Amino acid sequence: MFTWGAVKFNTLGRPYLRKDEFIPTLISGEKIYQNFRNYQMKYLVYNDLYEEGDDNQRLGEEKLDFDAFDLKYQQIIITPEQMEDPDSSIDPIQRLDIKIIKIFSSENNTAFLDNFGNLYMAGQGNFGQLTLSPDTKGEEVRDNGKLPEDFVYLEDEAAQTRTLFTHSPLYLPINIDVKFKSVALGAHHVVAITTEGTPYSWGKNTEGQLGLGYASKFVSRPQEIEEISLKVFKMCAASNTYSAMLSEADGELWVFGTAEHGCLGINDIKSNYDVLAPKLVNDLDPIIYIACGPQHMACITKDGKILTWGNKNNGRLARPDDDVTLLPGEAKYDDTIANVKFKQVACGYMHTIALDGEGYIWGCGAKAYAGQILAYFCR
Repeated sequence: MFTWGAVKFNTLGRPYLRKDEFIPTLISGEKIYQNFRNYQMKYLVYNDLYEEGDDNQRLGEEKLDFDAFDLKYQQIIITPEQMEDPDSSIDPIQRLDIKIIKIFSSENNTAFLDNFGNLYMAGQGNFGQLTLSPDTKGEEVRDNGKLPEDFVYLEDEAAQTRTLFTHSPLYLPINIDVKFKSVALGAHHVVAITTEGTPYSWGKNTEGQLGLGYASKFVSRPQEIEEISLKVFKMCAASNTYSAMLSEADGELWVFGTAEHGCLGINDIKSNYDVLAPKLVNDLDPIIYIACGPQHMACITKDGKILTWGNKNNGRLARPDDDVTLLPGEAKYDDTIANVKFKQVACGYMHTIALDGEGYIWGCGAKAYAGQILAYFCR
């Protein structure tokens, strides 16, 4: 597993890196193993599994003190053969049969998903992205003294601001009861889908981007999105102020959050509006893939077409003939190439790229991002 790019808030998941990384560099399996051991040998468990002052303990575990972030620890057993075989030449992470199978990133966080459906997070936690409360006061941290070594906690009392981030991928408490198959990161929030297809969200919620039916500063404990919890989902996507979910059986697209330039695609009159609970994007053919950009969105239909909507500036939608782009519409591509079927798409700041069935990459949008100013998809 390799990472590279800006080192802000240690989103690269490499401890104590102090400068931007321009070359793909291996993340140490030993370090991931140490985090796995620190946080999974002592599972982080939410304090609502216990009642303060109540001697009844869940499953009979030994009751331990709260740490600075209102979490508890629960011991689990891993065999000595798995953990401490001194003669083994196998990487420690491999002894536990853990393999990172998917990686997700945003400007403030990087998430890692392993083959067991466990989610690890590196980077910032100022809005609860790490599933730890960012409202913890500095004196609680100092008095408690239980902050793991890879956490950095900075407090500016004069400005009344706190900054929390972790140097290395953190094993999240939600993994104890829930396993994931798809994850998406916004600027300060997370949406995810469990292996059963249930939608979850947590993090910043000032624009309703968590789909919980209300807006708030943050939500640090992962919440099931009840409005659509009876549906089965296979994929999610997120941007700064909104999120999207793709259903498994019928390829429906559900969106929620704050639309800028009509990026939610559900209002043909307004370009800026709020959707606090998930809403279905109507009149779409079955969808197989979705992507969110800061001010535009794209998806791929079952028959391989690309649909785009939102901010059309710089040609990012590949819809040069459409004056109004508040609703989904088919993107144009170089028609000198016949029978193109797309299978993946990604939305950038002012551009869009797509992958076709033959492995070719196509792009449209601003020159600095797509190679030149392109008003329609070219490969």
